[in-house]
Amino acid sequence: MKVTSTSKLSNIITFKEFSKIWLTKYAIPNCTPPVIKCYEYNLNNWLNPYFGTYKLKDISPIIITNFIILLKESTTKYKFRKNKKLSAGSIKKIYGMLRTILQIAFQNDIIFSNPCLKVKLKLKNFPNENRLHYWTPEEYKNAITILHKEKSDNKYVIEFALKTGLRRSEIFGLKWEDIDLDTNSLFVNKTRQKNPNNNYQMQVMSCKNNSSIREIAIPISLSHSIRNYFIKYKNNEFIFENIDYDSLTAWFRRWQRKNGIKQIRFHD
Repeated sequence: MKVTSTSKLSNIITFKEFSKIWLTKYAIPNCTPPVIKCYEYNLNNWLNPYFGTYKLKDISPIIITNFIILLKESTTKYKFRKNKKLSAGSIKKIYGMLRTILQIAFQNDIIFSNPCLKVKLKLKNFPNENRLHYWTPEEYKNAITILHKEKSDNKYVIEFALKTGLRRSEIFGLKWEDIDLDTNSLFVNKTRQKNPNNNYQMQVMSCKNNSSIREIAIPISLSHSIRNYFIKYKNNEFIFENIDYDSLTAWFRRWQRKNGIKQIRFHD
């Protein structure tokens, strides 16, 4: 991607103007819709409100450092997580976007250097709400025992996640033809998730990257569980098309709370 530019462009173009060029000519042609939705969210809520009116040439390391300090003191803008501090992971993503946008500007001779290269992102001792939570082997066995007694079909997706490590979108992308219950194996070659432009529709997409396309072994215990599920839903095109994609994670939280199980997130 080559953005038309002159040596004088950095004197007139603002960050907001260039971020729109970056989004249109670089991000959208190379990224999936969910990633673009995340980029747009960070641009609208964090980057453009702070840097939007700055000329690209005026964005200095000290201005970026002050922005990072602001992020560390800020709370999330998601309406369901009000008053929660931004996590270290969120700050890294926002800063990573800024660095990428300015790098593209540098590569296209719009600015003479990327000021982010002179800024150190120090988050080592910053509280990280997104740290990994996990069960001990004993807690896992107890959870599986309780899960098998559950009546909701959601239990099959949870067991699938626990015993394969697949992402939610990968699990929902599985068809019966992708799983072999005789050899206890499955093939991941696509994902299925909510359409960011229409939350009432599911869309099938390619895997996150080439390494995500893979064949994995599954334990015999999971094969037994899925055989029971197959009896009820063998006519499904997608194995879990009868499960609601959005409400699953909320159900998992409630199920843990109801049964006195230590809280972990679906993707933990």
